[in-house]
Amino acid sequence: MMTNNQHSIDPQSKFQVLRAHDLTTEQRMSLDRLYLPMIGNDAYALINLLWHQSQQFQGHFALMSTLQIDAEALYQARLKLEGAGLLQVYTEQTQFHYRLVDPLTPVTFFQNDTLSQFLLEMVGENQFVELTQQLLPTPVDISNFDDQTHSFWQVFAAQPTADSALVQTTQKRAQATQSTGPKSDLPTIDLQLMLSILQSSFVNLADVKKNQPLFAVTKQLYGVEEAEMARVVEQATNLTTNHFDKQKFQLLIARKYQSTPATPSEPQITTTPASDKHTSFTVQERELLQVAETTAPVPFLGAIKQEKGGYATAAEERSLRQLLEQNVLPSAVVNMLIYLLLVDRENPTLNKNLLDTIANDWAQRHIQTADQALTEIKQRERRITKQRTKRTKQKQQTVKETLPEWAYKADHQRSTKQASAANRKLIKEKLAKLRNNQSEGSE
Repeated sequence: MMTNNQHSIDPQSKFQVLRAHDLTTEQRMSLDRLYLPMIGNDAYALINLLWHQSQQFQGHFALMSTLQIDAEALYQARLKLEGAGLLQVYTEQTQFHYRLVDPLTPVTFFQNDTLSQFLLEMVGENQFVELTQQLLPTPVDISNFDDQTHSFWQVFAAQPTADSALVQTTQKRAQATQSTGPKSDLPTIDLQLMLSILQSSFVNLADVKKNQPLFAVTKQLYGVEEAEMARVVEQATNLTTNHFDKQKFQLLIARKYQSTPATPSEPQITTTPASDKHTSFTVQERELLQVAETTAPVPFLGAIKQEKGGYATAAEERSLRQLLEQNVLPSAVVNMLIYLLLVDRENPTLNKNLLDTIANDWAQRHIQTADQALTEIKQRERRITKQRTKRTKQKQQTVKETLPEWAYKADHQRSTKQASAANRKLIKEKLAKLRNNQSEGSE
């Protein structure tokens, strides 16, 4: 697999579309109803345009002109199609080859743990259930019927005389063109721990083993530990049949992490020693880094919003998921980005455009760890302070004995900044409490 560090596409570069056939009605329905909420409008428009392109080479500028988007937006749209398993990108010198991959049918889509879990997060519980009811076939109970159907050889008694080698070659060719789901790097999950917790319960352990990818996806999105997932598995298992309901598990997890946060309690002072690798930072900064490195982005966002007296919105969580989907910044760095915008800059919510701008900047600066992100935040503060001090000295050289009214306002703004610094200190202390609660919960 080729790694491309560019975040835009050269409009003059050429591409060629590779496809074996046109979309079927069922595949078109999957693209419209299931993939669209995940990939967004730009990527949806791009994949539709590519399916109607000829196999002749042409410039990317034609795509940009038709879709009315710039080179960076085209790259982001293409990236989403790659992640969703709808497009494979190959290069030959300076030319691109885009191989279109068939969208999964609704049945196969919902069987894919990664796609179904992500769709649930994007559309919400009510629409997710509605989609399953509309797109999945209704099971027919034939257990009380007597099967009288004749087999193939009962109807067609003649034995085959044609060349079987030709048939085998055709079968291999058909298997090579089967649709595949998106590639994903899932976190390691301790399945044995879950099995040991559930061993004495009524849960069918075979169902747990079969759904290991589902648990890995859940851990990636929410940062849920194995012990907590085991408890939710019990809640999602039918007491009568001992059957594990995967869809109920997904809904329970979504409800738990989309619930309104509880009233924040007073911060606790901790003397827990920080990690030795962060010795260049203060105690509070080290504790902040440890929380950022051990907490998933969605709970991290919720904790900060809770301490500020607010709540995480669906739009903010969606922005975080889309950022993590780009796979350009680790979760710990994304957490520091959340801290920068909500605590350091004191924004009430995460602005998607600002979030993407800073994430793009950090990715180009190769910031890949939480301490590198914190160092960048502190260096930026020092640069701003230095510039502000320089401007203040220049003003002092021309100031008269009688200060104008705006000067008094400036003094008031400085005192407000001091209060803001105290507020940031309080949130750092409460984030440290979050780390302590995580440690206690894991014991």
